[in-house]
Amino acid sequence: KAFVIHWVRLDQYATAEEAYEDGKKCLDILLSRVQDVDT
Repeated sequence: KAFVIHWVRLDQYATAEEAYEDGKKCLDILLSRVQDVDT
């Protein structure tokens, strides 16, 4: 089990909702990369 924190700079987005959605997208990309790694 792992926990991941992704910091989002709010000053780069027009709204907090936009920052949240972009942050979720980045975490989804990271998750897909981690799941593709064979251990």
